Amino acid sequence: EALKIYKNIHHGSIHVPPNYKIPALYPYPSYLHNMSLGRKVVDIRQGKAYKTIAHRKRLDSLGFIWDVSEEKFSTLIKCIHVYRRLYPEMDGKGVPISYVIPSCAEFSSKQNTTLNAAGGSYSRDVDTLWPSHMRGYKLGASVSRMLEKIKSGSLDDNKRKILLEALGIDRHE
Repeated sequence: EALKIYKNIHHGSIHVPPNYKIPALYPYPSYLHNMSLGRKVVDIRQGKAYKTIAHRKRLDSLGFIWDVSEEKFSTLIKCIHVYRRLYPEMDGKGVPISYVIPSCAEFSSKQNTTLNAAGGSYSRDVDTLWPSHMRGYKLGASVSRMLEKIKSGSLDDNKRKILLEALGIDRHE
């Protein structure tokens, strides 16, 4: 129940930080107040809690993230897709190391101006393209780290390398 409420409050996201405690506020029922939801999520992933098939199915129906590493990588790829859609002139050049995914307010003013100047138009507010939990994320630095792992050969998952190369991220400025 706590995860379901969390998801509703956080616009469909169940990215629960490990140190998250449920506040003593509505809409959480009083018996959940001050529960360490973040710790509970860690325990679930480690197989220390909610181990039955029924529990797993219920968590799956909420979109529970079992493999955080894979989810982070998947979200990184989604962000790269959004970046390349918004900045087509940067195609094949990577993401500048200083690029940070803007907050809603920054994005609405700066990005809409850029799109209008470039003649771009979208049927929905471009602000909704970014995953909401990624506001303030240092996308350029993250891409740079992934490229370094590829160059050094320390990225053992070939699938990740193929995805980054397929996105045209083959050099970094």
